[in-house]
Amino acid sequence: MESRNCPNCGAPSNSEKCEYCGALIPAMQTKIGNEAKSIELWNPKAAVWWSLLFLPLGPILHHLNWKTLGKDKEADDAKKYAIIFCIIELIWNILPINQLLISIAVLATWAYWGLGWFTKKTTEKSKLATGKEQIDYVAEKYGTEYERKSWLVPLAASFGIMALVVLSEIIME
Repeated sequence: MESRNCPNCGAPSNSEKCEYCGALIPAMQTKIGNEAKSIELWNPKAAVWWSLLFLPLGPILHHLNWKTLGKDKEADDAKKYAIIFCIIELIWNILPINQLLISIAVLATWAYWGLGWFTKKTTEKSKLATGKEQIDYVAEKYGTEYERKSWLVPLAASFGIMALVVLSEIIME
């Protein structure tokens, strides 16, 4: 294991926990040959919160993050949530359903995915990975020591899609 410095006290350490202050030491880099390559991700916690405004954005970015992390099962789970959110969004905008009921369904689904609420501990094979799991995984493995991808493209695309939806609703009235 490579020697790293504690993010809390700066002491060198070869373990995942600092021998001096007890802080967790994130595994920031993976070795590729003689070069160290830093992992580049969208902030998973920010993705969860942005998905409140742009429903499928969080699961889409979590899908891409899981792919970068080499976690294919979790990436597929995030893709399933993105599809579920797109279906809910379509129902919300197309069908004449009580808006309060669909809003409750949206928030409940988001709370399940994003915050891990309402989840029961089951076998790993039978449950879908949630947004909370990626937040916890990245925090445990990398802490805050990872390269952050730019939010420009995902947010610009989300604002553009939202503008098109609002414009289409105005035109259809």
